[in-house]
Amino acid sequence: MSNPISPQDARRQVVDVSRQVVSDLGGEVAEATFGYKSCNDQGEAPFRGHGYLLLWMPGADRSREVSPDLVMERLRQHGWQTNPDFKSHGTTFTRDGVDVNVWVIPPPKPDDPPIAHLSVDVLGECRDTFDHRTDHTDRLSEDVRGDVTSG
Repeated sequence: MSNPISPQDARRQVVDVSRQVVSDLGGEVAEATFGYKSCNDQGEAPFRGHGYLLLWMPGADRSREVSPDLVMERLRQHGWQTNPDFKSHGTTFTRDGVDVNVWVIPPPKPDDPPIAHLSVDVLGECRDTFDHRTDHTDRLSEDVRGDVTSG
């Protein structure tokens, strides 16, 4: 691999982009976790940082779905470009080598509590050559809410 990055750099990349997404959307963080994800089907290196966010949109009714167009337009206004080459069921944006998959969560069933308006996956670059299976950080386990909401 040419130009590998350290696990710390992979984490920093994802946390920084997650913080930027939260800021660009004006979102309130309901959940934010981090782990490392293999870039291949064998679960081997290289790995990438992987963040997962649940966000509430500002001023929106928490019992109703938000407009996907509003969310996508806010990201575009802040320089995010859609990535048509990334295959996902959500809308994928990319900037500086990092992909961000965004899904609008449908409203909850009447007896279920709402969890968030948006689900966001933040996928860093596949440049971390450390084998994260050895330290079990190859799963979303670290709560990074404080890192994502701090300036």
